[in-house]
Amino acid sequence: MSRRYIKKSKSRRLKAKCDLLWGKIIRSKGYCEARELGGCLGFLDGAHIIKRDASPLRHNLENGISLCRKHHFWFDKGVAMEVSEWFNKKFPGRWEKLKEMDYLAVGANKIDYEKVLKNLERKLQDVQESQ
Repeated sequence: MSRRYIKKSKSRRLKAKCDLLWGKIIRSKGYCEARELGGCLGFLDGAHIIKRDASPLRHNLENGISLCRKHHFWFDKGVAMEVSEWFNKKFPGRWEKLKEMDYLAVGANKIDYEKVLKNLERKLQDVQESQ
């Protein structure tokens, strides 16, 4: 096995651990943040506000909200204007702040997943101690 393959594999494992911790922290609110829309169904998900695929904000806790499965699907696949209107009313200024953070982070250095993981572990411990 080449050294390059091992490094990539380690990076993927760290990223996956970060994904799990991020979701656990976001869901720790214990309720769907769109519950005022009614009809909550299913387990809670950690939903990314700015899509996680290419975003340097993937593990940023500001980039997540706790949603039930029904509202997560609506948030991701719903009518953009309706979702946008709800989000901006519920979280004024947050979208603009995240877009600016995303823009400023593009082209930044490679993400240090070990550092991200340590920060998320600390945050999870803080959340668990406060409950």
